[in-house]
Amino acid sequence: MNYKILVITPVRHINGVPETLESIGKVTYMDDPSIEEVISVIDGYDVIFTNPNKSKVFIGEDLLDAAKTLKVICTASTGTNHIDKVYAAKLGLPILSLTEERDVINRISSTSELAFSLTLASLRHVVRGHKAVLGGEWDYEKYIGRQMNSLSIGVIGYGRLGSIYSKY
Repeated sequence: MNYKILVITPVRHINGVPETLESIGKVTYMDDPSIEEVISVIDGYDVIFTNPNKSKVFIGEDLLDAAKTLKVICTASTGTNHIDKVYAAKLGLPILSLTEERDVINRISSTSELAFSLTLASLRHVVRGHKAVLGGEWDYEKYIGRQMNSLSIGVIGYGRLGSIYSKY
């Protein structure tokens, strides 16, 4: 089947995502629409594709009532608080999310990588040192920081992200 897909979040910069979407249907991209803009065009689409990190659109009753031909809601996230799940269920609309896609989310390490980089930045006084250099100062001794090889780092929360972080 050739689906009509409305994408309401920026995805064209993510390797492989546009190609995958375009392989299953005709795609319309709206990188940062308002709720009013989405409501004005949603009728006639089979799929709405979103991500709460980059979209301010709540997929609620007003939008879903305007989406007369919608067959599925797809979100590139584990959370679904940007979707009225109760109303979607009442309409018989399935919600596809990454919540149960363990193979996929176990390969997403960006949050753990950010936490690790912030740990390093903190231990090495990167932000303070950078600001000092921008201000014309170069007294490196104040910004030497600590080496990780002499520290024990505790990880609070040893779930998916904590276990990835601990490997670093």
